[in-house]
Parts: sequence; C-alpha cells; structure tokens
Amino acid sequence: MNAVHASRKRLTVLATTALAFLTVLPSAQALTDLGPGALYLDIGAEVEYDSNILTNSEEIDDFIFRAIPTLVYTQDRGLIHLNATAGTSFNEYSDQSDQSGTDIYLGFDLSGMHREPAPAVSFSLSGSFADEATASREIATRIELERISLSGSADFDLSEKTAFRASAGYSDADYKEAVLSDSEDVHARADLLYKYSENLSLRAGYRYREIRYTDRTQESDTVIFGAEGGLTEKVSGSIELGFSDDDMYDGTRFYYSVDLSWAADENTSFTLSGSRDYTPSAIGANAASTDLRLGMSQRFSESLSGTSYVGLGRYERGGSLDRRDTIFDIGLRLSLQVGENASVYANASYEDRDSNSAVSDYGRILMALGGSIRF
Repeated sequence: MNAVHASRKRLTVLATTALAFLTVLPSAQALTDLGPGALYLDIGAEVEYDSNILTNSEEIDDFIFRAIPTLVYTQDRGLIHLNATAGTSFNEYSDQSDQSGTDIYLGFDLSGMHREPAPAVSFSLSGSFADEATASREIATRIELERISLSGSADFDLSEKTAFRASAGYSDADYKEAVLSDSEDVHARADLLYKYSENLSLRAGYRYREIRYTDRTQESDTVIFGAEGGLTEKVSGSIELGFSDDDMYDGTRFYYSVDLSWAADENTSFTLSGSRDYTPSAIGANAASTDLRLGMSQRFSESLSGTSYVGLGRYERGGSLDRRDTIFDIGLRLSLQVGENASVYANASYEDRDSNSAVSDYGRILMALGGSIRF
C-alpha cells in the first residue's frame, strides 16, 4: 500500500471512529481557564460526497474525508464579548488524491458597549485568515489562495432619537496561481440613524468602496436607505435599498441588502436574506452578484433541529470576458445534539448553474455526514 492510500485509510478510520465516539462520550468541561475566559478544543469529522469537485461541466465526483480540530477561546466580561478560533481541516480525496491537502483558519469576533458616562457607544470588530484550496465557480476549477479580512463598526448616540454609525472593512485575496489577479477590497461607510420607535430605526448612509487589482482600481460610491430592528411584531432584521456608481460601469447599479427573520411560533422560523453588490473577480474584471434566499428553521425536539433553504442568484461580469450566470440552489440540514458538548449532522444541497460560458454550465450535488465534540 503506497503512502497516499495509507493516509486515506488512516483518515477514513479517524472520521468513522470520531463520528461513532460522539454518540457515547459524556459532556465535558472547558479544556482550561485562561484569565477571564475559557479555552475549548473542538474535534470534528466529516464525510462528504461532491458530484462536481471542480465546479465545471466535466462534473468529476469524489468522496472527501475531513478531520477538523479547532481551538476556541471565549470570554464574556461584563459588556465585552470575545470569541477567537484557530482551526485546521485535513482533507483527503478518495479518487482525486492530488486535491488532498490541509486548510488553516484563524478568526475572532469582539463586541462591546459603553454606557456611562454618556453618550452610549457600542462597537464590533471581527477578522479572519484562511489558507485554503477551494472550488472557484468563476474560474471553474479548484484554486489555492490566502484570504485576510478585517471589519468593524461603532454606534454613537447623538440624542434620544438619533445616532451615528461608522463602519469600515478590508479584505485581501492572494492567489497562488500566477495567472489570477490578486485583489484588495476596501470600504468605509457612514450612516445617520433615526429611532422611529423603541424597536425600529431608520437610516440613511453613504459608502465609498475600492476594489484594487494588480493593474487597476475600481472605485464606487453608494447611497443607501434602510431600516433595522423590529419591522413588525414577529418580523425583525434589516433591509437596505440604494444606488451605486463606479468608474468602470456606464450608469448606476441598483443595490440592496436584506436580512429578515419571522418567528412563526416558538419552534418554527423563516428567514429572507440576500444582496446585490459588486464582487471581486479572480481575473480582475468588473463583476456583480445578486442573490435572494428563503430559509426555514424547525425545532423538532430538545435535541433535534433542521434547516432548509431555496435560493436564486445572478452573476454578471463585464469586459471582454463577458459572463452571465443564473443560479438556483436548494439545501437541507438536520442537526442532533448529543449531551451538552457533542452534535452530529447530515446535510444535502443541489446547485444548478445556467451560464453563457459552456464550461460553467453544470449541476452540483453535495451530501455530508459529520459531527463534533467540545472538550
């Protein structure tokens, strides 16, 4: 047995053993206390079937076995909340062994609030790093890249009825394939909020954005109007509408962002999410993505829950490599909580992409069985 087959066998045994182990392991405490927080170790395992690992018209399928150890640090210190993770995913492909590899992920989320003395200020800050191989729907194959992102926002109360919000973000995509175009995505935004009621705020804002490629920069200005909070007694979330103008596109583009949740009852809820906005391109082209997704969450019992979704999307890319994709996707996930610290899940999804690029006209089925345990 060669080294590749031996590695595959070891990882298969590890994934199978870990999934079985989750169902019998008792609840665990934190791995250790660190200052005001606690450090946990999450051990995950997953077996996935992918009918189109390269996301192109060849539709090459494979089974993927994953082992996913993750360190998690959490801290709740009064009005300050921190969650930080450092994880690795060991991915072993059954047939396409050249796609096997290791992904690395780092991330954090920090939020807090200051109330006294006035004015009240709330803030959030998050960041992530990933070194991974992933299927690129734009390039229609698997690619290797490093991603870095950092974003933050702060709300300042100006009066009982008004507030000011400042936000900014940065992301970087560094491709290991020399023919692709690295990109940086930078934006800054300012919003004025009016507290229409105790639960609902209206807002108007302006966003400046730059998408920087190797040989050029795309600049855009967006004017946005929206509402957030409790839109009705049972519907909450945010909705935004606006118009964008950029230096690479003739005319304005319609912008929207929606993230709504409706609690039908204590066990059932529905969500509506989506956006239309510019998106960085791996070939440095002017591109925009549009999507809208309807989701449902159902709690069947104290330990068993499920989610499902159906979505429609559109990908548009201008220039000499004009591209128009229409996307339909649907998915289902079931999760079972085992004790206090373990869970298992099963999910399935289907994507149909209708594209004017023949290589990107395809269907894709994903099915997975996995689980995790926290120490």
